[in-house]
Parts: sequence; structure tokens; C-alpha cells
Amino acid sequence: MRKNVIPQHIINAVRRRAAAAEKYFLADLQVSEFCKTQGIDTEFINGNVETITRFDPNFFIRDLKECLQKKTQKESDA
Repeated sequence: MRKNVIPQHIINAVRRRAAAAEKYFLADLQVSEFCKTQGIDTEFINGNVETITRFDPNFFIRDLKECLQKKTQKESDA
């Protein structure tokens, strides 16, 4: 490899990473807005680092369901 030359596969990886970051941002914004409008209290919104490093969507779906159930229970207890 020549010095001071970025290999094409690295350039491609940077582009894929940027595209994935944009998709993540838009999806996170959608989830965060839903949680805000529904009054769902979860830490896994607004770019929480764990949403980037944990790849199991079912974990987050379970969290949303549990938070919604807690919210509903609080409302019915009031």
C-alpha cells in the first residue's frame, strides 16, 4: 500500500458508515418522538449509546412495551 493513500474499500466503508448513521438518526428521531408524544419513559431514546452498540431489536421492543405498561399502570392507579 502506498503511503498517504486511502484504500477504496476504506472510502467505501466510510460512506456506508455515514449512510447507516443517517438512517439511525432518522429512526431514532421517530422512536424518540413517539415516546415523547405517548409519555413513555425510557432511557433508550435520543441517541442513547446502547442503541448503537446493542444489535438486538427485541431488547428495545421489550423495553418499550414494559415502559408503556408501567405508564398505563400508573395512570390506572391514579
